[in-house]
Amino acid sequence: MQEIYRIGLAEVRPTERTVFLDGEEVALGTRAFDLLLVLIQHRDQLLTKQELLDRVWPGLVVEENNLSVQVSALRKVLGAKLIATIPGRGYRLSAQVDRVAVPDAARPAPVVTPDATAPPMPKPPSAWRGSAAIAHVRAPLLGRDRELAELIQVATEYRLTTVVGPGGIGKTRLAVATAHTLSASFADGVWLIELVGLRPPADLASQAAQVLGIQLAGTRPAIEELSERLRDQSVCLVLDNCEHVIDEAAIFAEALLSGTRGVHVLATSQEPLRLDVEHVLRVGALQVPASGTRADEACRAGAIAMFRDRVRASNSRFDIDDSNVATAIKICRELDGLPLAIELAAGRVGLLGVAGVHRQLARRFRLLTSAQRHRDARHRTLRATLDWSYALLSESEQSAFRRLGVMVGGFGLELAEQVAEPAPGGDDAAWLDALGALVDRSLVVVEDDARPRFRLLESARAYALEKLSEDDQLAAMRTRHAKGLLRALRSHLSLQGTERITQDEWTMTFAPEVDNLRAAIEWTSGPEGDPPLALDLLAMAAPLMYQLGRFSECLQWFQAGRSLLGSTTPEATRANFEFGLAVVGLYALPYDERMALLNSAGAVFKQHNQVDKLVAVHCLTAFISAVAGQYAKAQQHLDACEPLFVQFPALGAMRARWLFPSAVVYLGQGDAAAALACIERAIPLAQAAGDSRTEAYLLTNRSVALHLAGRLEDAKSCLLAFLDSRDARAKFRMAASEAFAHSYLIRLDVERGAVDRATERLREALPLMRRATGARQFAGTLAYLAAGQGRLRDAAMLQGADIAGRQHRGEATPWLEQKVASAVRDRVLEFHTQTELASWYADGARLDEVAIASLAHGEQVAGDAGNALRMLLARARQGDASPRSSSANTQG
Repeated sequence: MQEIYRIGLAEVRPTERTVFLDGEEVALGTRAFDLLLVLIQHRDQLLTKQELLDRVWPGLVVEENNLSVQVSALRKVLGAKLIATIPGRGYRLSAQVDRVAVPDAARPAPVVTPDATAPPMPKPPSAWRGSAAIAHVRAPLLGRDRELAELIQVATEYRLTTVVGPGGIGKTRLAVATAHTLSASFADGVWLIELVGLRPPADLASQAAQVLGIQLAGTRPAIEELSERLRDQSVCLVLDNCEHVIDEAAIFAEALLSGTRGVHVLATSQEPLRLDVEHVLRVGALQVPASGTRADEACRAGAIAMFRDRVRASNSRFDIDDSNVATAIKICRELDGLPLAIELAAGRVGLLGVAGVHRQLARRFRLLTSAQRHRDARHRTLRATLDWSYALLSESEQSAFRRLGVMVGGFGLELAEQVAEPAPGGDDAAWLDALGALVDRSLVVVEDDARPRFRLLESARAYALEKLSEDDQLAAMRTRHAKGLLRALRSHLSLQGTERITQDEWTMTFAPEVDNLRAAIEWTSGPEGDPPLALDLLAMAAPLMYQLGRFSECLQWFQAGRSLLGSTTPEATRANFEFGLAVVGLYALPYDERMALLNSAGAVFKQHNQVDKLVAVHCLTAFISAVAGQYAKAQQHLDACEPLFVQFPALGAMRARWLFPSAVVYLGQGDAAAALACIERAIPLAQAAGDSRTEAYLLTNRSVALHLAGRLEDAKSCLLAFLDSRDARAKFRMAASEAFAHSYLIRLDVERGAVDRATERLREALPLMRRATGARQFAGTLAYLAAGQGRLRDAAMLQGADIAGRQHRGEATPWLEQKVASAVRDRVLEFHTQTELASWYADGARLDEVAIASLAHGEQVAGDAGNALRMLLARARQGDASPRSSSANTQG
């Protein structure tokens, strides 16, 4: 017996080295057949170009274009979609392969082929991405040892340090390497805030909050709320590419530093922020060795080390030796040691060789120097390198490069195809080959991940936009970018609730495209834009930003978008806008405004029989009403959904979101059994729909229901299991749910008499609570703990903060929270008067974020907040003279 492989209509017989297509034998060359076998035998893996070269041409040195030729040959014979190109990474067999055993052929032809039993090839290491803690970021740094040591020193000594240098000099890599070293020095982390996707006027505070996992309420200026949350935290923020929003960056840094004590800012920019507290470190070119330097010594210089490293990225056999070192030194010197220019030149060595690259560059420099003598030398160098790299691209590659310039902050393959492919739905292989060529030439960077993402280096992106402007295509491409993004969002959203895509999959597909979404909304909302398109984008942005927990930023988009509504706005468009505004304004807009928006949108959805949107309106209205204590009204909206679920079975995927507000209604009224029944029904539905955010809400509220039912141990186990699984939810940034879980655990510990454990848990969890929603949100739990510790005055003041916070947010006090509040109040009144309690409530209502956090720990507070708190305490102590306040054990 022998094994054959069936791929659609094709049949591959390895021992006979033959391929049949629809029963007819087809001719394949030796190398093409070897390539096909390697792809079949590693069909579940991505194979890099170098891995394929090593396996198909073992022991031989061949150019990469040989591989492209064989891939094209296979596609012509077996179909264009047989082999998937992952630009900048390699190839993967995309078709299903069936292995079948058949009788031996009459004349087997044994050959040596790659071992089918070989272990899977290791996956390449993940490349770093922004918008993450620096501790998880990795980027190579070559030739910067002196600058690195100096920057580490000054960034530790000064609260604001700006790395300044021209584009392409390597500022970001230097800052990131510094942040890696500094990460152990900041207890609350070092975080990268990428500003390249922002344009004036930009809200840097909302961008920083999103990266830090801080959910801003949106009721105050974002910088005020962010500063309050970070006031006494030990954090370093790396603001990358400030030159795009230099004024906003300066205002943000100054406000943040003046409003906090432990925050440091490390910025990168082409110009200083020009603040009094700023320390500027200017970065120059990489070191270029002198002519005549030996190869081994030359490789220790930064410029040559980078040149060799970048050539090796596409050809692992390359090295600097006596035959090419002199030319490599000339190239790096003529490029002024500019890292980006060196990368671009290195990307052409595979095609032209070291000497060929030098000849081409020399010709380009002669032309540019004579025409642009007025420009800065480094600017001329980079411009010449970009001109030269662009001229060497084919027409299709140039077209793809120009069109990709409208992408902001990176892009995935699907969006790139919508925007940059000349004719969407055309020749996928040709388009992917063009993108792959741009990666090979270092004009596009590939970020290795399960879903490959790409980005243009910023200098290259500016050049691409310039080329679009020269061709008078910029406005058209920005509109195409916005339409392509809207089309992609809609097509995926329409599949939600089906077996093809879950809520989480939709969210994570488009989460990396937020920069593109922001840019598209800004463009379409502008004077040359397309208001109807902007309104459609906003409607699609709402569910995405809600799932990502980025309410505050999206609310700003919607508030700005109100001006786009007019008398000619279609009724359906207005309704979608109103519903989206209600969603992202969930925690910021007044109760009456939210209800008005939902009532207006719901009427339109009902009139047009848009039942899925109507159910969403009913569920959100029910939740808002329940939180406000309007339980009868909430139940009316929940009851309105039941006949729709019966009439339209396809709405079944929304049942979890319907059962959650149902549980909130029961919890608010103290019905633990009914709440648990709803939650137990909803959890598997949310899991089946792939809706992690709703599942998180259900799991945390399950513990509340168990607590309400008196099952304290079960409630604790539920919360611990939820927190143990937080790594699986990390990408959804559910800091608020995790903070509430910690709060509930503290409350359980106090009720069980484990006050010391609750105190230790608070010490560990309070930084997360403050970052997630602010300490005031948990003031009721903090009051309960303070009472358990015997700090009754502190407990009363914290309860006053909780009462004021609920009134400000328009929230009722649910049954279990009422029980906790009553316990605190009764404990205080055992030793103090009602007059004292009322006075402390009033004092607590005036406490700010830092004072609440310090009072929770029973600590003294420094600075102005401390003076204010001491004044409050001094006034409170006047009541201690009363006979009922004589017990020394009532206050810590």
